[in-house]
Amino acid sequence: MGCVVLTGYDLLCKLEDSGSGARQTVYLGLVSDLDQSNPFDENGSGDVNSINFQNYKGFVKFVGLTNGNTANYDIQKTDDGNPFYPMSMVLKLFDTTTDDKTFLTNLAKAEDVFGVIESANGRFEIVGTNPGLKVESAPRTLGLTPQDSSARVLTLSGDQVEIEKLFSVENRTQTVATLDSYVI
Repeated sequence: MGCVVLTGYDLLCKLEDSGSGARQTVYLGLVSDLDQSNPFDENGSGDVNSINFQNYKGFVKFVGLTNGNTANYDIQKTDDGNPFYPMSMVLKLFDTTTDDKTFLTNLAKAEDVFGVIESANGRFEIVGTNPGLKVESAPRTLGLTPQDSSARVLTLSGDQVEIEKLFSVENRTQTVATLDSYVI
């Protein structure tokens, strides 16, 4: 559990779970593929513990470059004081199959992309669920030398009406197994 500091800085606060960075695996899907009547189930603490897709819909799982993914969140207010949440993900993905490339082609046409990304400390975050993210760019370069990365740099962004959600099923192993069960 994180620390709550109302004023100043608490030197006694332990933030073991506040590591930064994102791991290399990401799950991508479309908000329109979710069961619109009940897209998420939550546990008693408010974390999402189930993602409900329509029949034959789900995630595509990408494994990217180690230490290559980032997710960015902000909280801003409109002129009339209502909050909104700009979000983006920059993902360095390996699209090595025709299915990967077909999915990315379809993703480029969508404006309701969402994803689940794991932080370096093992927390899984659901990004872009309302109304979704859209592809800003996705360049890929074959390098000049064998050491150059050939990963595609997929940038997704969009203003959301809700803050990012946490996804958790008992422990990391079960959480990954649950996410993998949604892969189509």
